[in-house]
Order: sequence, then structure tokens, then C-alpha cells
Amino acid sequence: MTSPADVAAPVLNRLARPVMESAPDAVDRFIDWKQNPRPRARIAINMRPTRSSWGGGNQWACQMTRWLRSRGYSVRFHLAQPVDCILLVDPRLFGTATFGWEDIKRYKERHPN
Repeated sequence: MTSPADVAAPVLNRLARPVMESAPDAVDRFIDWKQNPRPRARIAINMRPTRSSWGGGNQWACQMTRWLRSRGYSVRFHLAQPVDCILLVDPRLFGTATFGWEDIKRYKERHPN
């Protein structure tokens, strides 16, 4: 005999998955807001830095993010909200890349300026 918890577990896992995937973006928005309530500009970088070793591109993304935020810029790793500048670090969509050149093309069609 199955318990109600066994029946509900797969449904709850499917519902919780999108919330867990968007949690890093919420953390990034909070960090940006806390450090820069009035940013100079909003910059989107397509490579989300990781704390583990991931190569030279990751080291560059970590340092660039830290430097930009310390100078008053808002740094994001998505194109869900309006941005002033887009940095395409790696055009391949794997690993820590959060958007690619096709996403940038669609963004520019929606936001021509």
C-alpha cells in the first residue's frame, strides 16, 4: 500500500525544480541590489562563475564580476530583464554558459535599442 507522501513526492519534485533553478538568479539580483541600488549600467555575462576549478574563463568571469560590482555596475547572468551591455564570453551552450548567441539575437529583436 502506498502512502500519500509517496504519491505526492514526484509531483512536488517537478514543482520545486523551477524554483531551485531560478535561485541563483534571485541571489544575484539581491547581491546587485545590495551592492548597487542605483547601478551605473546593467551588464549581462553569459558565463556564471563557479567556486570550483573550471578553467581560465571562469577565473576571468569571477574577477570581472567582482571588479564591475565594486565599480557600481549591476552584473547579471541572464537576459530576463533589460540590460545595457551583453558580454558573450563563450558562445557554446554547456557548462556554466547561461545564454548563447541565439538568445542574444532574440533579446535584440525584443529590445532594439
